[in-house]
Amino acid sequence: MSSLKGRNTTRTKKKKNSKYRVYLAGPMEFAEGAGLNWRLEYAKVLKKLGMESVIPNKEETYLTSQEELAEFKQNNIVAFVRVMRKLIELDLNFVETVDLIVVRWEGERMSGTIHEVGHAYIHNKPVYLVTSKPTIEVPGWFLACFSSVFHSLEELIDYLRQVYP
Repeated sequence: MSSLKGRNTTRTKKKKNSKYRVYLAGPMEFAEGAGLNWRLEYAKVLKKLGMESVIPNKEETYLTSQEELAEFKQNNIVAFVRVMRKLIELDLNFVETVDLIVVRWEGERMSGTIHEVGHAYIHNKPVYLVTSKPTIEVPGWFLACFSSVFHSLEELIDYLRQVYP
C-alpha cells in the first residue's frame, strides 16, 4: 500500500448501526465485460466487511445497455449524448452520496473514471486505487486524487478492516 497525503484522506465517520457505502469505479466502455465481473467480486468481499457496494453497471441498466450505447455512439450522436449526460449525472451523484470510492484500474483506456475520481477529490471523499501497475504508469493527475494505492484486493481489504471497523 502506498499512502498518499492529500486533502481527501479523512474518512467519513460511520454512524451507529449503519453501513459504509462504497462506489466501485473503474473503466467500463473499454473494459472486458464492462468491468462488471471485478465489481461483483469486490462487492462480495466488501459485504463481508459490512459495506454496501454501488455497482454502476447494475444501477444504470434502466437507461441503456452497453450494446445500445455503442450503437448510439456510432449512429445517433444526439441520443448518445442524451444518455451519456444522464449517466454522468447519475455517476457523479453516486460519488457525492457514498462514504468512499474504490477504483480498479489495470491500464485500460478511461474517460468517466478520471472525472469521478476528480469529483471525489473536490468533495473530499476518500478514494482508493487498486492496480497491479507500477505507480509510474498511473496518469499523474489521476494518481494525485487518491488517498492510497493498493496492489491487490487483499491489501485493500486489510486496510479497510483497520480504518473502517
